[in-house]
Amino acid sequence: MTSVVVILSIALLVSISLNIFMFWYGRAILEDFYYMSDNLGSLIEQIILFSEHLRSVHELEMFYGDEILGGLIRHSKDLVETVQDFVEIVELFEADEETDVNE
Repeated sequence: MTSVVVILSIALLVSISLNIFMFWYGRAILEDFYYMSDNLGSLIEQIILFSEHLRSVHELEMFYGDEILGGLIRHSKDLVETVQDFVEIVELFEADEETDVNE
């Protein structure tokens, strides 16, 4: 009888320890996710500003029609689209989390 109590006590202690660890780990992961989400928004803003600046330089008379700047503009547009895809994914996760919290 006492060996069963000891085994169950150890199992309970291990279970409680694992639950505490998993709660802490989940919270740490969510904090990192929110930090990344906030920084991703500012990153897309900076890339869009760079793209607009590059476009305005390309339109200057001195650089009009320059193939290198044209390539940079195309590359910056592709980069903006890629980052916007990541932003959409992050926004989907945030919307799901808000729905889960409200329920």
